[in-house]
Amino acid sequence: MKKGLRLIILICLLSHSLFAQYGQINSVVLFPANPTNTDTIYAVADISFGYDNCILNNNYNILNGGSLHLYTNYCLSNVLSNCTAIDTFNLGVFGVGNYIVDFSLAVKPNNCQMPSVTINTVSIDTLTIGLLTSFNVSEASGNYFLFPNPTHNSEVNVKANDTSSYSISCYNNMGLLAFKLNNLAGNQKINLPEVKGIYFIKITDKKSLNSTFKCVNY
Repeated sequence: MKKGLRLIILICLLSHSLFAQYGQINSVVLFPANPTNTDTIYAVADISFGYDNCILNNNYNILNGGSLHLYTNYCLSNVLSNCTAIDTFNLGVFGVGNYIVDFSLAVKPNNCQMPSVTINTVSIDTLTIGLLTSFNVSEASGNYFLFPNPTHNSEVNVKANDTSSYSISCYNNMGLLAFKLNNLAGNQKINLPEVKGIYFIKITDKKSLNSTFKCVNY
C-alpha cells in the first residue's frame, strides 16, 4: 500500500516537473483597457521554458460565440536551460459584448521535430467591448500627423505642418507618463518605450492647445 502511494506521488512529481520544464505561463495581459468596437485587441504573453531556445512557431485564435480561444505553439531546443518569451498577439476587432478569453500553450520539442504537446490552457479574462460614441484620439489632428501606426520597432514619426514650437508627452495605457520632450519644432522622430503596448501621445503647441493620438507599439 505504501509502495503504491509512493509510486503515485513520484509519477505526479515527475509529471509536474515535465510540464514545468516544457513551459509555464507567467502572465497574459489584454490591452487596450476599456476597448471599444473600433479598437484592435492585443494579448501580451510572458512564458518561461526549461530549454535554451524558444521560438514562436505559429498562433491563431478562434471566436466561438462569446468565447475567444488563442492558441500558441513554440519550438523548443533539446538543450536544458532557461528561456523566456514575451510575445504580442493581434486578436482583432470585436463587436460590442462580453467575451471569455482562453490562452492555450503548446510546444514542439527537439527544434520542432517532435509532435506538438499542449502544456496548459488558462482563462485570461472576460473581455468587455463597448460602443465607441465619440472620437477623442486620432492619427491626424490639427497641425500634426503620426506615422507609422501601429509601429513594429518603437519608432514613430511626427509630421508638423508649421514651424512653431511644441512639446510631446507620452503616456502608457495606465495613464502614467513615460516621457516628455520639450521645445520641439518641425518634423521629429520619437522612440516609444520598448515595452509593447498602446501609448497615448499628447502634443501641446505654443498656444497650449492639445492634440492626442493613440499609438500601438508591437
